Amino acid sequence: MFDFTGPVDHHQAKDTRLNLYDSPPVEPSGPSFRYTFTAAGVYPFECQLHLDVGMTGRIHVPMRAAPKRGSLRRVYTLTWASVDASAGFAYDVRIKRPRHGWRGWRSEVEVRKATYRPHAGKGVYRFEARLRRTGTSDTGAPSLWSDAVSISVG
Repeated sequence: MFDFTGPVDHHQAKDTRLNLYDSPPVEPSGPSFRYTFTAAGVYPFECQLHLDVGMTGRIHVPMRAAPKRGSLRRVYTLTWASVDASAGFAYDVRIKRPRHGWRGWRSEVEVRKATYRPHAGKGVYRFEARLRRTGTSDTGAPSLWSDAVSISVG
C-alpha cells in the first residue's frame, strides 16, 4: 500500500505510467492518500504540485518465489500479483535462466501466479514481472519491470 502525507507542504501524487491514481492535494496535517498496488512492478510517480523542483519517486512492488531454493525436481511457485488481473489489464513475466539472458515466460496473462519446474540445469533462476493495460487505446506505458526475485536450484 502507498500511503503519503507531507510534513511541510501540500502534495498531489500521480502515477506517471499507467494512470492508476491521481490523488487530491494532501495537506501536511492530513488526511493522507492511500493506494493499494496489487501487482509486481516499479511504479514511478510525481508530485503534481512540485513538478518545477522535480519531486518524483518510485514504488517497488516485489514478486514472491517459494521455495527460494531446492532441487531440479522441485516445483516452484512464482507469484506476481495478489489478485487476478482486472478487466483491461494483464501481467507479463520474464525469466533469466542460468547462463542465459532475459526471455518472456508468461505474456499478457490474467492469473496472479504459476508454477515452474527448472529445466536449464543447476544455478540461479531470476524472474521479473510488470503490469500493463491491454487493448488498443492509448492508456499509458506498462509499469517498469519489478526487482528480480530468484530461486537457487542445486
